[in-house]
Amino acid sequence: MTLSDRLKVTGLLGVLVAAKQDNLIAELKPVLDDLITQAKFRVYPDLYRQILQDVDEWD
Repeated sequence: MTLSDRLKVTGLLGVLVAAKQDNLIAELKPVLDDLITQAKFRVYPDLYRQILQDVDEWD
């Protein structure tokens, strides 16, 4: 078994969801919105909605 076999890959959205779940950030939606508008980060609309639903921030 190599080191890469033991590493779990988590993307930026997964890290942000974990930060919200661990109460490291109060709200995820403003962070996502800033990433999209300021950093031109692209997120499929369905994924955006699903992530916010998962953390109870979808209206």
